Amino acid sequence: MFGCSWGQRSPWEAVAAKIQTAGPGDTGIFNRLRSDDHMWRQDQYGRYFVLMNSRSIEHSMEVRQGERVHEMTSLTPQNPDFEQRVRESFARQGIMSHIGAEMTAVGPGTCEILLPYGEHLSQQHGFFHGGVVATIADSAAGYAGFSLMPPGAGVLTVEFKINLVAPADGDQLIARGHVVRPGRTITVSHAEVSVRKNGQERVCAIMQQTLMTIVGRADVVG
Repeated sequence: MFGCSWGQRSPWEAVAAKIQTAGPGDTGIFNRLRSDDHMWRQDQYGRYFVLMNSRSIEHSMEVRQGERVHEMTSLTPQNPDFEQRVRESFARQGIMSHIGAEMTAVGPGTCEILLPYGEHLSQQHGFFHGGVVATIADSAAGYAGFSLMPPGAGVLTVEFKINLVAPADGDQLIARGHVVRPGRTITVSHAEVSVRKNGQERVCAIMQQTLMTIVGRADVVG
């Protein structure tokens, strides 16, 4: 899980000087600082958070110039029936049934989608097509964000950036999405897509995504 370890000194001390002097927009949208097994990121507002693996975020830290570091709230769904709502919404996506994708896991701020290989999903070299990779990444990250939204809300993708870091050559794709930062209107999510071949997985794509929570529209619910 993601989180911060208040009992260990090394992650904090490794970036203490930068945290203490951090101001809004110091180093761009995502500036990564590494210490031991921790990865630190800073957003455009000068907020830092620490990541401990690639599955989900439990805690983060917010830093402003002249303010103390404090722990943020864990990712908590606003709807106790979030899993049922997410799965029902997924089932209504015609593209997911068309390509044969399956939602294999849902948690607070997390989602996993699996897609078996088929020739109808391939590009000219027999790999999964990049558009298919992006499609399941978009849905995995999107439903991770949707899991935290209030009852009656809808979700739409505002934008995403995807890096295809390796050929998607394999028998299955697995897209794992998690929420980076939830918000009342705007949520930032991340997805990592791995390709499985002969029992081995390797990452083939990484996506960062911005979502919008839609409320008050009967035609955009779920």
